[in-house]
Amino acid sequence: VNVILSVFAMSDTFSGLSALPDYIYFYTFTHDVKYLPHAWCYVQKYCTGVIPTIIHTISVWLTLSLAIQRYIYVCHSLHAKTLCTVSRMIRVVTTIIILSILLHAPRLFDSSFVKVVLYPDNGNENVETCIEVLKSWAEAYQFIYYPIYYWIRLVTIHLIPAIGLTILNLILIAVIRSSSNRRRHLILQNRTREWRKIRETNITTLLLVVVITVFIAEEVPMGVLMLLARSEEHTSELQSHVRIS
Repeated sequence: VNVILSVFAMSDTFSGLSALPDYIYFYTFTHDVKYLPHAWCYVQKYCTGVIPTIIHTISVWLTLSLAIQRYIYVCHSLHAKTLCTVSRMIRVVTTIIILSILLHAPRLFDSSFVKVVLYPDNGNENVETCIEVLKSWAEAYQFIYYPIYYWIRLVTIHLIPAIGLTILNLILIAVIRSSSNRRRHLILQNRTREWRKIRETNITTLLLVVVITVFIAEEVPMGVLMLLARSEEHTSELQSHVRIS
Protein backbone atom coordinates (compact mmCIF):
# COMPACT_ATOMS: atom_id res chain seq x y z
CA VAL A 1 0.00 0.00 0.00
CA ASN A 2 2.78 2.43 0.88
CA VAL A 3 4.56 1.77 -2.42
CA ILE A 4 1.41 2.47 -4.44
CA LEU A 5 0.43 5.52 -2.38
CA SER A 6 3.95 7.00 -2.67
CA VAL A 7 4.02 6.68 -6.46
CA PHE A 8 0.40 7.86 -6.64
CA ALA A 9 1.28 11.02 -4.68
CA MET A 10 4.30 11.69 -6.89
CA SER A 11 2.33 11.18 -10.10
CA ASP A 12 -0.40 13.61 -9.03
CA THR A 13 2.23 16.15 -7.98
CA PHE A 14 4.09 15.90 -11.30
CA SER A 15 0.78 16.13 -13.17
CA GLY A 16 0.26 19.60 -11.73
CA LEU A 17 3.91 20.67 -11.93
CA SER A 18 4.28 19.72 -15.61
CA ALA A 19 1.73 22.32 -16.70
CA LEU A 20 2.81 24.97 -14.18
CA PRO A 21 5.52 26.72 -16.28
CA ASP A 22 3.11 27.20 -19.19
CA TYR A 23 0.28 28.48 -17.01
CA ILE A 24 2.51 30.87 -15.06
CA TYR A 25 4.09 32.26 -18.23
CA PHE A 26 0.84 32.91 -20.08
CA TYR A 27 -1.68 33.66 -17.35
CA THR A 28 0.63 35.56 -14.97
CA PHE A 29 3.36 37.32 -16.94
CA THR A 30 1.79 37.82 -20.39
CA HIS A 31 -1.86 38.25 -19.41
CA ASP A 32 -3.26 35.56 -21.71
CA VAL A 33 -1.72 36.38 -25.10
CA LYS A 34 -3.87 36.04 -28.20
CA TYR A 35 -1.28 34.12 -30.24
CA LEU A 36 1.00 31.38 -28.97
CA PRO A 37 4.69 32.31 -29.41
CA HIS A 38 6.58 29.87 -31.61
CA ALA A 39 9.10 29.09 -28.86
CA TRP A 40 6.29 27.81 -26.62
CA CYS A 41 4.44 25.61 -29.11
CA TYR A 42 6.19 22.37 -28.17
CA VAL A 43 6.20 23.31 -24.49
CA GLN A 44 2.42 23.78 -24.46
CA LYS A 45 1.71 20.56 -26.35
CA TYR A 46 3.91 18.41 -24.14
CA CYS A 47 3.51 20.13 -20.76
CA THR A 48 -0.26 20.74 -20.87
CA GLY A 49 -1.32 17.86 -23.12
CA VAL A 50 0.78 14.75 -23.55
CA ILE A 51 2.76 14.54 -20.30
CA PRO A 52 -0.23 15.22 -17.96
CA THR A 53 -2.21 12.58 -19.89
CA ILE A 54 0.58 10.03 -19.38
CA ILE A 55 0.77 10.84 -15.67
CA HIS A 56 -3.03 10.73 -15.35
CA THR A 57 -3.06 7.26 -16.93
CA ILE A 58 -0.50 6.14 -14.35
CA SER A 59 -2.65 7.53 -11.53
CA VAL A 60 -5.77 5.79 -12.84
CA TRP A 61 -4.17 2.37 -12.93
CA LEU A 62 -2.44 2.90 -9.59
CA THR A 63 -5.89 3.56 -8.12
CA LEU A 64 -7.18 0.32 -9.63
CA SER A 65 -4.11 -1.55 -8.36
CA LEU A 66 -4.69 -0.19 -4.87
CA ALA A 67 -8.31 -1.34 -4.96
CA ILE A 68 -7.30 -4.82 -6.17
CA GLN A 69 -4.65 -5.05 -3.46
CA ARG A 70 -7.19 -4.08 -0.80
CA TYR A 71 -9.70 -6.57 -2.17
CA ILE A 72 -7.12 -9.37 -1.91
CA TYR A 73 -6.19 -8.33 1.62
CA VAL A 74 -9.81 -8.17 2.82
CA CYS A 75 -11.42 -11.02 0.89
CA HIS A 76 -8.48 -13.40 0.41
CA SER A 77 -6.28 -12.63 3.38
CA LEU A 78 -4.53 -16.02 3.25
CA HIS A 79 -3.04 -15.14 -0.15
CA ALA A 80 -2.23 -11.51 0.69
CA LYS A 81 1.19 -12.23 2.18
CA THR A 82 2.37 -13.89 -1.05
CA LEU A 83 0.54 -11.74 -3.63
CA CYS A 84 0.87 -8.28 -2.03
CA THR A 85 4.59 -8.10 -1.34
CA VAL A 86 6.66 -4.95 -1.76
CA SER A 87 8.76 -6.43 -4.58
CA ARG A 88 5.64 -7.55 -6.46
CA MET A 89 4.03 -4.10 -6.09
CA ILE A 90 7.20 -2.43 -7.37
CA ARG A 91 7.01 -4.61 -10.49
CA VAL A 92 3.31 -3.73 -10.90
CA VAL A 93 4.02 0.00 -10.58
CA THR A 94 6.94 -0.22 -13.03
CA THR A 95 4.77 -2.07 -15.56
CA ILE A 96 2.02 0.54 -15.24
CA ILE A 97 4.47 3.39 -15.85
CA ILE A 98 6.05 1.71 -18.90
CA LEU A 99 2.71 0.79 -20.50
CA SER A 100 1.28 4.28 -19.87
CA ILE A 101 4.27 5.87 -21.63
CA LEU A 102 4.01 3.44 -24.55
CA LEU A 103 0.28 4.11 -24.91
CA HIS A 104 0.76 7.85 -25.41
CA ALA A 105 4.23 7.78 -27.01
CA PRO A 106 2.89 8.30 -30.57
CA ARG A 107 1.44 11.67 -29.47
CA LEU A 108 4.99 12.84 -28.81
CA PHE A 109 5.99 12.37 -32.45
CA ASP A 110 2.82 12.71 -34.58
CA SER A 111 3.19 16.41 -35.38
CA SER A 112 5.58 19.32 -35.60
CA PHE A 113 5.18 23.10 -35.48
CA VAL A 114 5.86 25.48 -38.35
CA LYS A 115 6.71 29.09 -37.62
CA VAL A 116 4.19 31.60 -38.97
CA VAL A 117 4.62 35.38 -39.00
CA LEU A 118 1.46 37.48 -38.69
CA TYR A 119 1.38 41.08 -39.94
CA PRO A 120 -1.33 43.00 -38.02
CA ASP A 121 -3.29 45.67 -39.90
CA ASN A 122 -3.33 48.01 -36.91
CA GLY A 123 0.38 48.77 -37.17
CA ASN A 124 1.49 46.70 -34.19
CA GLU A 125 4.66 44.60 -34.26
CA ASN A 126 4.70 41.39 -36.23
CA VAL A 127 3.78 38.28 -34.29
CA GLU A 128 5.63 34.99 -34.59
CA THR A 129 3.30 32.10 -33.87
CA CYS A 130 2.98 28.53 -35.11
CA ILE A 131 0.78 26.04 -36.93
CA GLU A 132 0.72 22.39 -35.97
CA VAL A 133 1.45 20.15 -38.94
CA LEU A 134 1.01 16.39 -38.89
CA LYS A 135 3.99 14.20 -39.66
CA SER A 136 3.78 12.34 -42.97
CA TRP A 137 2.88 8.99 -41.38
CA ALA A 138 0.22 10.57 -39.13
CA GLU A 139 -1.32 12.48 -42.04
CA ALA A 140 -1.40 9.41 -44.26
CA TYR A 141 -3.15 7.29 -41.62
CA GLN A 142 -4.95 9.98 -39.63
CA PHE A 143 -8.41 8.42 -40.15
CA ILE A 144 -7.07 5.18 -38.66
CA TYR A 145 -4.48 6.45 -36.17
CA TYR A 146 -6.56 9.01 -34.26
CA PRO A 147 -9.76 6.91 -33.89
CA ILE A 148 -7.73 3.91 -32.70
CA TYR A 149 -5.75 6.06 -30.25
CA TYR A 150 -8.79 7.78 -28.75
CA TRP A 151 -10.84 4.59 -28.52
CA ILE A 152 -7.95 2.80 -26.79
CA ARG A 153 -7.63 5.80 -24.48
CA LEU A 154 -11.37 5.77 -23.76
CA VAL A 155 -11.38 2.06 -22.96
CA THR A 156 -8.11 1.81 -21.00
CA ILE A 157 -8.31 5.07 -19.02
CA HIS A 158 -12.03 5.51 -18.44
CA LEU A 159 -14.12 2.42 -19.21
CA ILE A 160 -12.14 -0.52 -17.76
CA PRO A 161 -10.93 1.28 -14.60
CA ALA A 162 -14.39 2.76 -13.91
CA ILE A 163 -16.14 -0.63 -14.26
CA GLY A 164 -13.45 -2.44 -12.28
CA LEU A 165 -13.44 0.13 -9.47
CA THR A 166 -17.25 0.17 -9.29
CA ILE A 167 -17.36 -3.61 -8.86
CA LEU A 168 -14.56 -3.60 -6.28
CA ASN A 169 -16.21 -0.69 -4.46
CA LEU A 170 -19.47 -2.60 -4.11
CA ILE A 171 -17.61 -5.68 -2.86
CA LEU A 172 -15.66 -3.65 -0.30
CA ILE A 173 -18.84 -1.93 0.93
CA ALA A 174 -20.47 -5.34 1.39
CA VAL A 175 -17.39 -6.54 3.30
CA ILE A 176 -17.52 -3.46 5.57
CA ARG A 177 -21.19 -4.11 6.38
CA SER A 178 -20.52 -7.78 7.09
CA SER A 179 -17.52 -6.92 9.28
CA SER A 180 -19.57 -4.36 11.20
CA ASN A 181 -22.12 -7.02 12.07
CA ARG A 182 -19.36 -9.38 13.14
CA ARG A 183 -17.78 -6.63 15.25
CA ARG A 184 -21.05 -6.14 17.15
CA HIS A 185 -21.09 -9.81 18.08
CA LEU A 186 -17.46 -9.63 19.26
CA ILE A 187 -18.25 -6.59 21.39
CA LEU A 188 -21.13 -8.47 23.03
CA GLN A 189 -18.76 -11.37 23.69
CA ASN A 190 -16.18 -8.94 25.15
CA ARG A 191 -13.49 -9.99 22.64
CA THR A 192 -11.89 -6.56 22.60
CA ARG A 193 -8.69 -7.35 20.71
CA GLU A 194 -10.48 -8.96 17.77
CA TRP A 195 -13.12 -6.26 17.29
CA ARG A 196 -10.46 -3.52 17.43
CA LYS A 197 -8.53 -5.26 14.65
CA ILE A 198 -11.71 -5.47 12.56
CA ARG A 199 -12.41 -1.80 13.22
CA GLU A 200 -8.94 -0.77 12.01
CA THR A 201 -9.36 -2.86 8.87
CA ASN A 202 -12.78 -1.31 8.22
CA ILE A 203 -11.44 2.23 8.65
CA THR A 204 -8.70 1.62 6.07
CA THR A 205 -11.14 -0.04 3.67
CA LEU A 206 -13.68 2.77 4.14
CA LEU A 207 -11.00 5.34 3.32
CA LEU A 208 -10.25 3.50 0.08
CA VAL A 209 -13.96 3.33 -0.75
CA VAL A 210 -14.18 7.11 -0.40
CA VAL A 211 -11.13 7.58 -2.65
CA ILE A 212 -12.62 5.25 -5.28
CA THR A 213 -16.00 7.01 -5.13
CA VAL A 214 -14.39 10.40 -5.73
CA PHE A 215 -12.35 8.92 -8.58
CA ILE A 216 -15.43 7.41 -10.25
CA ALA A 217 -17.35 10.69 -9.86
CA GLU A 218 -14.51 12.42 -11.73
CA GLU A 219 -13.68 9.86 -14.41
CA VAL A 220 -17.13 8.72 -15.55
CA PRO A 221 -18.24 12.19 -16.83
CA MET A 222 -14.91 12.56 -18.63
CA GLY A 223 -15.38 9.17 -20.27
CA VAL A 224 -18.92 10.04 -21.35
CA LEU A 225 -17.79 13.36 -22.82
CA MET A 226 -14.97 11.66 -24.74
CA LEU A 227 -17.38 9.00 -26.02
CA LEU A 228 -19.84 11.68 -27.19
CA ALA A 229 -17.00 13.59 -28.85
CA ARG A 230 -15.81 10.49 -30.72
CA SER A 231 -19.40 9.68 -31.79
CA GLU A 232 -19.90 13.21 -33.07
CA GLU A 233 -16.64 13.10 -35.03
CA HIS A 234 -17.62 9.71 -36.51
CA THR A 235 -21.02 11.10 -37.56
CA SER A 236 -19.39 14.12 -39.20
CA GLU A 237 -17.01 11.86 -41.13
CA LEU A 238 -19.92 9.73 -42.38
CA GLN A 239 -21.85 12.82 -43.45
CA SER A 240 -18.83 14.15 -45.34
CA HIS A 241 -18.41 10.81 -47.15
CA VAL A 242 -22.09 10.86 -48.12
CA ARG A 243 -21.80 14.38 -49.52
CA ILE A 244 -18.68 13.40 -51.49
CA SER A 245 -20.46 10.33 -52.92
